[in-house]
Amino acid sequence: MTYIAEKNTAFAIYATEELAERAVRLLLNNGYGGQSICVLLPNNQSTRTFAQRMQTEVPVGVADGPVADLPLNGTGGFLDMFHECQEGALSTALRDMGVPADWCDLRVVGGKALAAVKCDTWDSFFRAIGILRYSSPSDLSWALSVENYRKVDS
Repeated sequence: MTYIAEKNTAFAIYATEELAERAVRLLLNNGYGGQSICVLLPNNQSTRTFAQRMQTEVPVGVADGPVADLPLNGTGGFLDMFHECQEGALSTALRDMGVPADWCDLRVVGGKALAAVKCDTWDSFFRAIGILRYSSPSDLSWALSVENYRKVDS
């Protein structure tokens, strides 16, 4: 299934942070800039640390803001009877990364790592898919920009 995002985006789920790091290194070594790569880990702090170490982007909502210190999938209101349940940064981060929430299916919250790379050209998009596939993901998919989705659909 092809999804729609702001930019052509390739994304993959990895069983471990180490495999995601390997994928990022491959992308960086093949000319992708850190500003086009995002990795989401099960913990917001580890996501921020990873991004700083690898010089990649931190997904929106994870770096700062009202949910940056909450668990990715939020926290129950029963923990604090005076406040409502709060949604964590997961949905905002996925939207920023160009990854459909139904595709991710809470696998990051379950302990896996998600890597996404946004691409400006068809060439870089197809190369990114190849690099991610080569780096042993447990799942791989992509989203096309609206204008490119229409070109493919015609």
